[in-house]
Amino acid sequence: FMAGVMMTALKYFYIATGDEEVAERIVKIANFIVDTMWEPEDGGFRYTSCPQTGVTKTSAMIMTNGLAFAANYSGDERLIKVTRQAFAGGMMAFRGAASGKGLASPIASAPMAMCEVAQFPGRFDEYINELARISLDPGRRRLPGIVPNPDFELDGQGWRTRAQLAYERTTEISHTGQACVKASGAIAGQGEYFVTWYSCGPPWEIQWLEIGRKYRIQLWLRVDHLGEGIPAPRPRVAFRSKGVTRDSVQLTEYDMSRAGEWQLLEAEFEVPDYYDALYIAVSTMTAEPQDDVLMYLDDVAIVAADTPRRNTYIYPAAEAAEAALTGGLSLVVVEGYGWQVIASPEGKAGAAAFTLTTPLDDDYRLFVRARSADTDATVRVAVDGADVGTIAVGQADHYAWQELTGARALLSLARGDHEITISWPADSRPVVQKICLTNEVNR
Repeated sequence: FMAGVMMTALKYFYIATGDEEVAERIVKIANFIVDTMWEPEDGGFRYTSCPQTGVTKTSAMIMTNGLAFAANYSGDERLIKVTRQAFAGGMMAFRGAASGKGLASPIASAPMAMCEVAQFPGRFDEYINELARISLDPGRRRLPGIVPNPDFELDGQGWRTRAQLAYERTTEISHTGQACVKASGAIAGQGEYFVTWYSCGPPWEIQWLEIGRKYRIQLWLRVDHLGEGIPAPRPRVAFRSKGVTRDSVQLTEYDMSRAGEWQLLEAEFEVPDYYDALYIAVSTMTAEPQDDVLMYLDDVAIVAADTPRRNTYIYPAAEAAEAALTGGLSLVVVEGYGWQVIASPEGKAGAAAFTLTTPLDDDYRLFVRARSADTDATVRVAVDGADVGTIAVGQADHYAWQELTGARALLSLARGDHEITISWPADSRPVVQKICLTNEVNR
């Protein structure tokens, strides 16, 4: 926010004076913002350069005037790519704004930003329409499931707590896996303990459910302490339309007679015809003040109602940088996005070995988030040394989740560590960003 306002001020100082040093300083500020705050996976900027700060989409509306000026002045392709993506994402998130600052700040900044972005090569309207289409493609999700961050194994992004209640990802306790999120401290006059991010667009806002289809939501909650006389928490899923929450469905109530235990809370719902987004919340059921709240949340899932039932749906995943590479493979940073991906720049054969930990004995499907730059490609997959089949990686200019196919595509895996090896054939150039196992089968 502050950098955005400063760049705008400096831009008009440059227009008034023609001082080239002023323009060059705007370029330096823009590069600092991209270097320290841009989150390519989310398509947005963190609010500050602190890595613990949450990502905001609409803040790009305030910064784009300066960012786009810097991109146009310098001709820097990276700044053009990031600014275009950030501004498009901000405009999509702005569609969910309903009132107050969420409307006023973008409206005040957008006309100047649009004037600068209009100078970029190509047509912005075509770009944002394509970005909107891609962002809602199931293959573009952070994981190959509906909830963007269901288990907090990688981080705590996508969720928050209300008011002064502290929000923390912790590895001291979990339902499954290595981590969960914790709410602790004081709260008063608030409707939720935990809530997912909304009015932010993809990938965090859940916008890809089918209208009229039935789904099941479930989550695991552990409540260690609430205030005296405070009712039990009760989660809900809330449906939104054009930035306004219209209705909600409540899950089962936490049983406070079993406080300190993990409990499975769930409900089924049908997506209403007005839906364009939803959020998940753990409701307080009271506005009364509390000074010593302590609760934990883990393993959240939304699945089609006819999906085979699991008490816990899990999504162990690994990034490209976590793989051991052999042969002609190497880690490559995607220009303009900062993503690390596995590639074979010269089309040589090679293999990438990942270690994924499955916390449950179950049947799993395997996905890779990948693309192929030139022609359709096929990679081979081995699990714990045994060949299990192939994954077809389609030719595309964006990344998508591709699934292991064949007779052995459903993997029966015991709890523990498993080595997943992805092998590149020679003269093929698929690029892999992430892999994921999930026991959400037969979807």
